[in-house]
Amino acid sequence: DIMAYPLALPTVQGRAVFNSVVAPMLEKLLANLAQVRSLTQTRDALLPKLISGQIRIKDAEKFVEDAA
Repeated sequence: DIMAYPLALPTVQGRAVFNSVVAPMLEKLLANLAQVRSLTQTRDALLPKLISGQIRIKDAEKFVEDAA
């Protein structure tokens, strides 16, 4: 039944305009996801040590600098 529905296909120019708008958004999305992963790993590494008192804030700052 779905094959009976009409379908509007964009022109080549329409696809190019769409891609020019959407591509930068997707690139930013991927960059943000990578940053979220990095921050999550840093949080997961530091938080237990900070809570337990194993390290202090100054030590954590050095840990982050060394990891970068």
